[in-house]
Amino acid sequence: MSSRQKKQSKIKGDLHSLKEFYIDDSQKERIQKMGKVRRWFNYTWWVFKGMINKLTHTRRIMVIVATIFILIEVNADSTSFDFDFWGYVILIIVLMLELKDKLLAKDELQAGRAIQEALLPIKNPKIPGWDIWLYSQPANDVGGDLIDFIEIGNSKYAITLGDVSGKGLPAALLMAKLQSTIKAVIPFSKSNHDLMKKVNEIFYKYGLKKNFASLVYLTFEQNSNKIKLVNAGHLPPLIIKSDKIEELPRGGPAIGLLPNLEASEHSLEINDNEVFIIYSDGVTESRNETEQFFGLEKFKEYLRKYRNLSAENLGEKILLNISRFIGNTLPYDDLSMIILRKTKQ
Repeated sequence: MSSRQKKQSKIKGDLHSLKEFYIDDSQKERIQKMGKVRRWFNYTWWVFKGMINKLTHTRRIMVIVATIFILIEVNADSTSFDFDFWGYVILIIVLMLELKDKLLAKDELQAGRAIQEALLPIKNPKIPGWDIWLYSQPANDVGGDLIDFIEIGNSKYAITLGDVSGKGLPAALLMAKLQSTIKAVIPFSKSNHDLMKKVNEIFYKYGLKKNFASLVYLTFEQNSNKIKLVNAGHLPPLIIKSDKIEELPRGGPAIGLLPNLEASEHSLEINDNEVFIIYSDGVTESRNETEQFFGLEKFKEYLRKYRNLSAENLGEKILLNISRFIGNTLPYDDLSMIILRKTKQ
């Protein structure tokens, strides 16, 4: 891609991000039904209106006054007061204030992102009998997807993948709370089901109301082909068997929805070269510029196509095809995947 094409792609991506940020879903649906000219005018007006509504009360008044000043100057033949000049000065002041707020928030989010990255497990834990790849990428600076690899002891390990409701910093804080709760409860849990029950009680009692988290928690041992898992409201994991993909049953309620959680524990046997996959909805719900979803069927199609690759290479191929699909569109949701391939002992 040439330098010019990269600049055009960046501008196109920035314009698309304006639509994603300032225009709601109902307006997006209405825009799709309009002609080009009407679409452009409505797009411009809705973005401007959305921007005004997101300003503080004082800055909103400043922008309105600046706009009036500029319009007065345009329509006036002559005036002793330079409305045009002061209108632009006010706009620049508002822009500087917004930029200051953004830079302060950016610094805090970058610090939060650094902490999240420190909490992430290694990407390719080396476990005899297993080929493992773990990946998580937030849609924004910080995200609400939980991914963790925990060594329990006696050649036994646990893996978690969760999705906290909401986005951004609030979701990231709840994710960190959930991660620490799981690690604190593991030593006192008799089974995966018992662990989920304890985690739910804590998250429900001490979490924020109306917030919840879907979660898959599984345990396995080195040189074993057995996996024990509990699914609390998360997307069903997938198993690639030869050229067939098996979708596991849906789990019970998500963590934090009910005071008491009854989640069933399942035991699975994964044969040599079979692949076990857990993923967040950021995979299947990745969107392109026309608001189309990547979708489960396309995800399965690429899993079949690259099923013979290593866990890491399979994951990288999926990410590459998702990137090609969304093009210049900014990520809509956090994206996480865990891939376990059973290897010969």
